[in-house]
Amino acid sequence: MDEIHNCGWKFRVQCPLRWDQLAETADPKVRQCGVCLCNVYWCDTAEQATAHAEQGHCIAISTSHEVDDTSVASLGLLDL
Repeated sequence: MDEIHNCGWKFRVQCPLRWDQLAETADPKVRQCGVCLCNVYWCDTAEQATAHAEQGHCIAISTSHEVDDTSVASLGLLDL
């Protein structure tokens, strides 16, 4: 399992894709993975990441507060 940058969380499943490789949806903070067909939720905060992980959602952890293709540290399903 890979650790998320600057925290103790680990991914149960790490997505091999990047944010810019995911299909856009009507919500700019949600994209769909073409590999597993799951929605991936952009998270700006640890609280957002935890809330989505508790619901079993795949997440994108950002390294900034901008939703763009260059600021994602990791994509996947957190292991809480």
